Amino acid sequence: MSNHELLFVGLFYAGLPIGAEPAGGKLGIPKTLSSEEPVHLLLVQVFDKFAIVNLGRLDKLEGDTFNVDSLLAAGVINKVRDGLKVLGTGQLTRSITVEAHQFSKSAVEKIQKAGGTAQVIGAAAQ
Repeated sequence: MSNHELLFVGLFYAGLPIGAEPAGGKLGIPKTLSSEEPVHLLLVQVFDKFAIVNLGRLDKLEGDTFNVDSLLAAGVINKVRDGLKVLGTGQLTRSITVEAHQFSKSAVEKIQKAGGTAQVIGAAAQ
């Protein structure tokens, strides 16, 4: 699942799921909806538990090779959790080598354009 997928949780009408009965009995909540009834679509954004680092942050750090251990030691990330993901936010002005569990498409493009290497490392940390 993508870090930014939205999951459909349910339709809500008057604060209750469609067809739900409140503790005191039915409030006339319809089982089907018309276009004139107020409906709220509840979407929940689901995030994997990856440590995230942006390319702009890596560009400001000393050195030209970055991995989980070096980023932990530098205090850039606090926990690895399910792994390390590199995002393409920010400018990359030099060639660097980055080892991570996942890369965004833009991060890979920027790293390669700068003459660097994006290396996907094994299964996510447990």
